[in-house]
Amino acid sequence: MEQQDIIDIESLRRQKQRAFDSALESLYSHYFSYLERNANIREKVRAKHIFKSAVGIKEEEFDKELDEHFNHWFAFDYRNIQGTNMFDLFFKQKKNTLTQPMLVLSALLMATVLEPFKVKEKKSSREIKVKSLITEQVETIDSFCYSFKNIQRDQIVLLRKIKSGFRYVTLSPPVGITEEKNPDLERIIQQEYGSFKEQYPTATAVGFLKSNTLKFLSQVF
Repeated sequence: MEQQDIIDIESLRRQKQRAFDSALESLYSHYFSYLERNANIREKVRAKHIFKSAVGIKEEEFDKELDEHFNHWFAFDYRNIQGTNMFDLFFKQKKNTLTQPMLVLSALLMATVLEPFKVKEKKSSREIKVKSLITEQVETIDSFCYSFKNIQRDQIVLLRKIKSGFRYVTLSPPVGITEEKNPDLERIIQQEYGSFKEQYPTATAVGFLKSNTLKFLSQVF
C-alpha cells in the first residue's frame, strides 16, 4: 500500500469519526430535550420513588449529583408500567427525522447498560483504559461530555459505554467506587454474575447488567 493510500484511509477514518461524534452529540441532546418536554410527570415521580428506594437514599439526600444519575437511569434503564423503555418511545416517534449515523447509534443506545469496570490506566481526564468485571474485555473509553478527573487507577468505575464510530465513549457521568466504600465489590459482582449464568444459562451479560443497575448504584450512595 502506497503512502498516499494510507493518508487517504486515515483521512476518511477521521472524517467518519467526526460524523459519528457529531451525530451522537445531536442525538444525545435531542433525546434529553425530548424527555424534558414529553416525560409524564406522574411517570417520573414513580420512577424517582423506585430509584430512591432501590439505591437507599432519602429525599433530603437527593442532590444535584444524584439527580443527574437518576436522569440517566430514567433515560436508559427505567421501564414504564407497560414495560416500555423511554428511549424506545423516543425512537418510535422520531426515527423518521434521524440521520443514518443517528439510526446506527440509536440501535446501540437501546442496548446500553451501566457496567462495572476496573481502571487499568488513567491516560488523561478524557481517556481511561479499563477491564470489564463481567466480560474481562480491556478497552479504552473516551469521556464524551464527562470528565474522568476524579477517577483513579485500580478503582472500580460504573460506565455507560457505546461504540461511536471507531471509539468507545461513556454516555453518563462516571461513578467511581472507592475500596473503602466496598472492598469486596469486585468479588461480589463476579460471584453474582457466576450465579446468574448458572441460573439462566442462555441469558446474556446485558441481561445481568440491566437487572442490577440500581444494585450497583446502591454501592456508591
